[in-house]
Amino acid sequence: MHAFHHKRLITADRRISVAFLLLSVSIVSFFSHVCLIAQTTQQETLADQGMFQYPDSLSVSNHLYDLSSVESLTLSSADIDSTFSNIADLAWLRPIAVQNRLILFGESHYYRTIDHLSTRMLFAVNTFDSYPFVSFEHEYSRGILYDHFVQIKDENEAREFLTEILGQFITTEEFLTYLEHIREWNLRHPQRLIHVGAHDIEHGYRETIDGILVPFFRQADPSFKIDPADISADRLDMLIEMLRGRLKNLDTTKTTPLFGCITKPYVETVLDNLLSFFNSRQYQFDYYRQRAILRNLTDERFHGRHLRHGKVFLHIGAYHAATMAYPEGMNLFREGSFFKHEFALTKGKTYSISAECHVFRFEPMATVDLDTCVRQGGLYVDRIGSFRRAYKAGLAVPSGFYSVWWSFDCFDSLMTAKAYQVDHRPMLLRSIRWESCIRNGASADQRATLSNERRKMEPYDAVIWVSRSDITRARSKAVK
Repeated sequence: MHAFHHKRLITADRRISVAFLLLSVSIVSFFSHVCLIAQTTQQETLADQGMFQYPDSLSVSNHLYDLSSVESLTLSSADIDSTFSNIADLAWLRPIAVQNRLILFGESHYYRTIDHLSTRMLFAVNTFDSYPFVSFEHEYSRGILYDHFVQIKDENEAREFLTEILGQFITTEEFLTYLEHIREWNLRHPQRLIHVGAHDIEHGYRETIDGILVPFFRQADPSFKIDPADISADRLDMLIEMLRGRLKNLDTTKTTPLFGCITKPYVETVLDNLLSFFNSRQYQFDYYRQRAILRNLTDERFHGRHLRHGKVFLHIGAYHAATMAYPEGMNLFREGSFFKHEFALTKGKTYSISAECHVFRFEPMATVDLDTCVRQGGLYVDRIGSFRRAYKAGLAVPSGFYSVWWSFDCFDSLMTAKAYQVDHRPMLLRSIRWESCIRNGASADQRATLSNERRKMEPYDAVIWVSRSDITRARSKAVK
C-alpha cells in the first residue's frame, strides 16, 4: 500500500479511536453525574427523615484527620461471660473502684453495646472492690421487684416471679439479661451480694397503679378497683390523696408483703414518688424530677442507706452524670454535680464516666410490632419510627448503621476514622490533642466544633466513645 494512503488510514483510525474515547468518557461522566445526583437526592431524603448513614471508610480517610491526635484504649463490646472474668480491658478501673465511693456510668439510651459495657463494669468494680448496690434510671417503684428477683435462690421460683410479676416491668431483653447476670453473681458469691434499685419518677404511672398499687390495696379489700386508663396525669394528686387515706387506715395484720417484698412503708414512698411525677408535669419538670431523684438516692426512707453504709454504682443518662459545678447553688440539676460538689459522703469520692453513642443498627427491631411489646419510652419509639419510615421509602436497610437527628461533624468523622482501625469497638479516650486533629489546620467552623466537643467532655472523669451499636430489643408482652 502506498505510504500516503497507509498514513491516512492510521490517522483515520486514530481519529475514530479518539472520538470513541471521548464518547466513552462523556457517557461515563454522564452516568457518574446521574449517580451523584441520585446519591445526593437519597442523602437529602434520608436527612429529611431525620437520619444520617454511618460514613464509609473512604469519606473519613486518614488524609483528612490526624488519628494520632487521639490516644485511646480499645475496649470489648461483648457482654460479661459466664465466669465474670472477661474484664482484663477494664483493669484501669481498679484504682478508681478502690479510691471512690460512687461511680456514675452515664449512657446514651437504647444501645446494646453500652448495656454490655455497664454490665462488665459493674462486675469489674465488684471484683476489684465492693459496690453492693446498683441503681438504674427507671421508675423507683420497680426497684424493689428487680432486687427481689436477683436475690431468689430457687430457679423455678425465680422463673415464676419473672413470668407472673416482674415481666410486665422489664422493657428490654438486654436489661433482663443484666438482672439475670446479677442474680447469677449472687448465687455464686453469697458473701458479696449485689442489690438493685431504681430512682427515677413514675413516668409509667399507669403501670405503677395497675401492677403495684391496685394489687397491694386489693389484698385488704378484694373489691378495690381502679382502671389506670381513666387516670390522667393531671388528676394524680386526687388519687394519691385517696390512696394515702386508705394506707393510713390499713390494718397490716390482715396483709402480707405483696409479691413477698412490697410493704406498707414501701407503698408510702411509691406514693411520694408518684406525687413527684405529678408535680413535674404540673409545674417544672426538671426541678421536681431532680429533687425526687436525689431524694430517692439519699433519703433513708428510699435508698439512702446504701450510700451511707457502702459504695454505689449508678447506671444513668450521660446528661445526669456530668459533674460541672453550677453557679448559685443549683447543683441539684445533675446527679454528678450534686454528688461531687454538695453531698458530704461523696465529695471527692465520685467518679463519672460518659459512654455515648449516636449510631444504631435497627436490625433487631426492623419488623417487630411495638404494640406487641412492653411499653417503651418515647425516644425509643421515635427512633424506631424514623427508621421504619426510611425503610419503607427504600432509603435504609436493617443491616445498615444510622444516626437519628444527629449529623456527622468533623469530630464525629475523625472518631469514625479511628473506629475503623479498631473494628468499631468502644474506645476509652486517654487524651486528645485538639489543635492537631485536622491536618493542614482547622477552619473557623471546625475549630468551633472541636471547642464545643471539648467543652462537652470536660464534666466527665472518663469518656468512652462507642461508634455504633445494635439497638436494644423491646420485650414482647407475650413473654413476661
